[in-house]
Amino acid sequence: MPTKSSLSKSFRRDPLKNVPLGIFLIALSLTFVLNPDLPSNIIEYFKSFETYNKFVQPPPEILLPVANFSIYLGIGLILLFVFRLVSKVAVWAAPENLSEGVFFVILNRLIIDFVEEGDNFIILVSLCLIVLGITITIGELVGYAIRRYLRV
Repeated sequence: MPTKSSLSKSFRRDPLKNVPLGIFLIALSLTFVLNPDLPSNIIEYFKSFETYNKFVQPPPEILLPVANFSIYLGIGLILLFVFRLVSKVAVWAAPENLSEGVFFVILNRLIIDFVEEGDNFIILVSLCLIVLGITITIGELVGYAIRRYLRV
């Protein structure tokens, strides 16, 4: 039979569980407000597949707003991480917010470098996957350390 202690740990309630969704929606809305031509640019981009009958690298008109979205989302998630640590609310969820935030900040830099240097899109995707793997691994390790040593 489960003890009261094991039940409380297995049924943790995170009062901030919907905040990342709110940050995502704010970042998305901000991106579209600051880039009013983005919907038409996206439609034109998808039409280019039909024109060229193959995959076409996304143009800077799409990539730069994606980079901006990434930095808005990344900063918001890092601020949520800091808020969790300072307020001690669901600290066990803080490493996930940090690793996601760091990923999106790095993604911003990768996209901007790609646009400035005109590299191969496959290299950008590969670097993004490498960074994603690293941030997930580090986030899990930090989460384990927090759970183990802070007993949360």
